[in-house]
Amino acid sequence: MQKEFNRRYEDLFKFVPIGFFTFDQGGQILEVNPAGARLLGTRRSDLLKKKFANYIVGDFQDEFQHHCKKVFESGNREIYDLRILKKNRTSFWAQLESIAIKAHDWDANGHHFNTAIT
Repeated sequence: MQKEFNRRYEDLFKFVPIGFFTFDQGGQILEVNPAGARLLGTRRSDLLKKKFANYIVGDFQDEFQHHCKKVFESGNREIYDLRILKKNRTSFWAQLESIAIKAHDWDANGHHFNTAIT
């Protein structure tokens, strides 16, 4: 039963048509689905363990850090609009919808959050 659930979750993560990221408390990318990598114009493997702020237009980087902090402080779903910078240096407007999640194996301190980017 658990194996079937895990496969379904993995299929959803891989094939959902919006960018889906898991960040640590500091905004480091722990997981990203293929749609998220396409949004940034790069491969998933190039994004893991990188700071998401590297893909944010400069004027929005401090606000993104505030968004990260607010996600954990509020415990609620938080929404934030910003300009994302693609690998080819073009940018676009995006909306982040984030929520804090309980600890998983990769996050020993228990502070990470999931974000959908549209």
